[in-house]
Amino acid sequence: MSGVTVFQAACIPAQRATAAPMYGRAMLVTAPYVPLNVYLKASGVGNVSLTFEEIETLLGFPLPTAARLFNEWWTHGAAAGSAPQSGAWTNAGRKAWPNLFARSVSFERPTSPRRFAS
Repeated sequence: MSGVTVFQAACIPAQRATAAPMYGRAMLVTAPYVPLNVYLKASGVGNVSLTFEEIETLLGFPLPTAARLFNEWWTHGAAAGSAPQSGAWTNAGRKAWPNLFARSVSFERPTSPRRFAS
């Protein structure tokens, strides 16, 4: 993919969900969130910060209202795998740290077992 950035490649619509191990267990990435997962996996840095607008560009659709209003949309269910969107970052080995005021999310790889403990 010469001349195409990782961000542009991740914006290509995904056709299927993927699964990969995350902390010793498989996490499903539902189809609408595969582009975000691809982008996070391709990033070589430990902390990836994206604005809501950048996430929407990757996904190809607007984030739900709950994602803009509630931290729990980003954090609740991620450990249990019960929130379909959370597979996008947990499958990539990351945890989401939303900043609703700044309209952004930091996706961090674990650096300390204490920080990522539930």
